Amino acid sequence: MKEKLSQYETLKTVYKVGHPISVKVIQHNGKVNNLGSYRILVETEKGVKGFLDLKTSPNQKEKRLLKTDEFFTAIIKNYSSDNNMLYLSIDLEDLKESSIDSYKKFYTLINEIKEGTELTGTVTEIQPFGLFVDIGQEFIGLIDIGHTSFNQGAKLPFDNSRWPKNGDSIKCIVSYYRFDNKQFGLGWIPERKAHNKV
Repeated sequence: MKEKLSQYETLKTVYKVGHPISVKVIQHNGKVNNLGSYRILVETEKGVKGFLDLKTSPNQKEKRLLKTDEFFTAIIKNYSSDNNMLYLSIDLEDLKESSIDSYKKFYTLINEIKEGTELTGTVTEIQPFGLFVDIGQEFIGLIDIGHTSFNQGAKLPFDNSRWPKNGDSIKCIVSYYRFDNKQFGLGWIPERKAHNKV
């Protein structure tokens, strides 16, 4: 029996965020709610179901109610392994070729810079939730203080005055990927704990 992929692995290898997918409408209530949107249930050619929240806004590709059994292209935003459900968009910004190409570049890069790769980067921004790090690529890295259980690096000190400063060169390890933001999730390697860098 084939082992079920985790949500993370599915977004990494099967249903890639920001990528187009062909779906058909299988159900909708046809009523616009008080937030100006309605939800429809769709299905991929492989039978995986998904949700699409349509808004009655200028940014939406479709200004009409989609009909049952109608096929269209949507963009993958997320996937839940709990209910095997895709979350999709047909927002004009998401459907732009430049947006799709940017996500494709990110996924190509994560195939080259694997989890566990150590690198040197430069701190470019400090926020209460962590450090943004330029890793010499088109896409940025983030050391997030909320993801310490799996970031493979040292915890940033509780006292953020002891964190690396803007412009500091620091060693990091690629721990995970933040697909929706096209960012590398990094762990911090303080100088004394640094191993081989790539």
